[in-house]
Amino acid sequence: MLRPKAAKLDLGGAPDLKDPDLYMSDNFHEVFRTLRQESPVYWNPEADAADFWAITRYDDTEAISKNPQLFSSAKDMGGHRIFNENEIDENNTEASITSIDPPEHAAYRRMISPGFVPKRIAGMEERIRARVTRLLDQLEERGANGREVEFIDAVAATLPIEVLAELFGAPASDGPKLFEWSNATVGKDDPELRVSDEYMRKCLSEMAGYTANLWKQRIENPGEDLISMLAHSKVPNLEGKEEPMSFATYIGTFVLLVVGATRQHAIRSPVACWHQARTLNNARNSLPIRRSSPARCKRSCAG
Repeated sequence: MLRPKAAKLDLGGAPDLKDPDLYMSDNFHEVFRTLRQESPVYWNPEADAADFWAITRYDDTEAISKNPQLFSSAKDMGGHRIFNENEIDENNTEASITSIDPPEHAAYRRMISPGFVPKRIAGMEERIRARVTRLLDQLEERGANGREVEFIDAVAATLPIEVLAELFGAPASDGPKLFEWSNATVGKDDPELRVSDEYMRKCLSEMAGYTANLWKQRIENPGEDLISMLAHSKVPNLEGKEEPMSFATYIGTFVLLVVGATRQHAIRSPVACWHQARTLNNARNSLPIRRSSPARCKRSCAG
């Protein structure tokens, strides 16, 4: 179910790192700088959830990520999940790679990594360059006569989802659907992305049907695409023996890949996209590109 909009918390002057308004200006850099110096392990209460620890120093974050015995990511231990599966009726999704600890985690990485090796990506370079050229040309057209353009929607979000569609062996025209489903999956606090419970269920149902169709097609007629790789992969079971990937695990992995691709524009943003936008503005001096809301980027990263 959708969460109601969380009430603002009075933390007595301490920052609420989940508050989107914190990221509406560049002042949040100073907030995190202060936390790293004075409170590197910071407890952040939440009005609508179970509160969380914020680890703000690089070395601490690295140490935690390398100690799964003490800091588990496993779903059963309350670890990271893309969305709360318990909110979804008749959910059949198994944990994805982000919710699995080693050594199983490593097995899943080995299963997926061949789809992203340099040789494979190099073979796509010409097509990726063509996409970038097309998107930038469209950006200039959309910004004609002083019209404002949303850079992330126009370029930074569209490009990775088109590349992912190619990796899936799916038509580029499926990109907008994948992007919409991804937003509905992770945008539980954003009314623009999850407008209602019914809309959320509709998106998840459509995505489940889409993934099931791809799975069936690749089981019957495998190719060299990422979906074929998943459909014919083997993963370790609880006894450590390899067995074909279950359909439920495949769906969880599919969701992770889609969300990962569409969130990259947020992970690299707002700084990277903003600097690219400024570079384009300086170079062409005719294209008013609006900086996407830092709060929106923050919501995406939090997913």
